[in-house]
Parts: sequence; C-alpha cells; structure tokens
Amino acid sequence: MEQTYDDADDLLHEFAVLWSTETAEDLHRALALQQPMRSSADWFSPYSLLTRHHKNEPHTSTVTAFLLLTDIRWRKGVGRLVNRIADSDMIDADDLALLARTFVKAGDYVYWKVPDSWLRDESIVISIEHESDAANNADEMVGEESVEDERVVVARRVHPPLRRWAVAHMVVLDPKTWRALLTDARDRSGTNGTAMMAGLFDGLDRLPDAASMAIIGQGLDWPRANIRKKGLERFADLGHRQLAHDLALCDPSARIRRWAPALLETETAAPDEPADPNVETITPPAQDSLF
Repeated sequence: MEQTYDDADDLLHEFAVLWSTETAEDLHRALALQQPMRSSADWFSPYSLLTRHHKNEPHTSTVTAFLLLTDIRWRKGVGRLVNRIADSDMIDADDLALLARTFVKAGDYVYWKVPDSWLRDESIVISIEHESDAANNADEMVGEESVEDERVVVARRVHPPLRRWAVAHMVVLDPKTWRALLTDARDRSGTNGTAMMAGLFDGLDRLPDAASMAIIGQGLDWPRANIRKKGLERFADLGHRQLAHDLALCDPSARIRRWAPALLETETAAPDEPADPNVETITPPAQDSLF
C-alpha cells in the first residue's frame, strides 16, 4: 500500500520522539507507552539508541535492551539486534543470562511492570507467563513474587529470533540444559518451538555426541522443513551422507527432495527453500561472543 503524507509525518514524529529522549527513562516511557507506527528490519537505530543512553546511564542498559528487543518496530531485524547487543559489553553476563531465561520461559509475551515512579515509587518487575500456566493465569516472576498492580503492566512481544538466541545462549552457558530445552521445544507449538530448535542447532557444537544425536534425530522428524534441513545437514556431516541423502529423497518437502543430491557432495549446497517468514534467518555469531 502506498504511503500517504500523513503516514510519513507519523513516522517522522515517531523517529523524533525516540531520538529526542534526554534520559533512559524518557526512552523507556516512549517505548512502553507510544503506539509504534512501523515495522522494519533496521537493527542499527535501536542499537544506536541503546549505545547513546548507555554512555550516561549504564545501569539502565538491561531494561533499555529488553524494551528495544521486544518492540515491534524492529521485529524484522531483532535477530541481528540481539546478537549485536550480546557481542557488546553494554550488558553484563548475569543480565544476558536473565534475558535468555526470560525469553525461553515466556509465552508469546513478557509482561513488564512500568516503574512505579511514573505513578508512585521506583520499581521494575519483569513477569513471565508460561504457556502451560496460561489457563490459570499463574505468573512466574523474575525478581518479584507477584504483580501488584496489573493496570501498569505492558505486554512485550517475544519475537521468535529472541527465543532462538536465548536457547543458543543457555546451551553455551550450561550445556546440561539441552535436554530440558529440547523437551520445551517439543512442547511448544508452531513458530516458538521451531525457533527453539533452531537455537539448539546453533549451539550443537558445544554439546556431547549423545546430546547432538538426540537433537539431530528430533530435527529429522520436525514439522518445519527448515529444521529438517538442519538435521539432514548435521547428520550428513557426522558421516551419514548416504543415509541423509536417502531420507531427503523421502522428505515431504519437494524442495528438500530436489536438494537431496547436494548431500552427497563434499560441501552441501543450500536448497531452494524460502526463509520461514516467522523465524528470521541469521548467521549465528561465534558462540564465545555471547558472553
């Protein structure tokens, strides 16, 4: 749809509001309360906003990063954004681990309680509503026991690339978590589970052989073709090229069947498989950079 002058004015106003914020709290208020007018693959602008406020208020950077990452303005570029933030030194290791646990455990949304200083006193609470608890509205808290005032809680979307990064990060921090993460991925439906499986494949080189085979085996039988492709590639890399080729020839995806001969080559070629629109395709960073 063609953009109107009014739309352009709205986007310009939104840009001006975000960049005119003088303090991190001003930026937090704009991100939490202002209705977004756009969605783009831009990762540089939110990263620059974080860098700008980190220089003067480094103690606010974790909350700033959380709000930027869960904003729909930049959801198409959030995979690059989260990796760029993790590569920087703006968020310490403990807070990166907190973000990873939050993005893994959450359902579709993380519920963030705005600072009570906007109404009363200062307090920041991040609550996680797990999908399995949605029926009885039970909230698992990070740092607090309950949400005292639901009127000041805002829902922040957990985009699939965040879940992918979080799983890979947790595997790097503690390889023993792979089994629980695999179970969680199987229990999730659709895009969320697929993103978690992609994260497990991103961290596969950090795992023992038995764990890798369990993940690969699950990947070979995954409903989404992009995960089955990852499983076939890794299975072939382990020395099972002929068997991987034979499995690919029987795959439900015609594109994977056409790609099957590449598995017998020394270097596998990418199949003619379009990217999943819900799971951002990114090149994973070297895992040491996540710390």
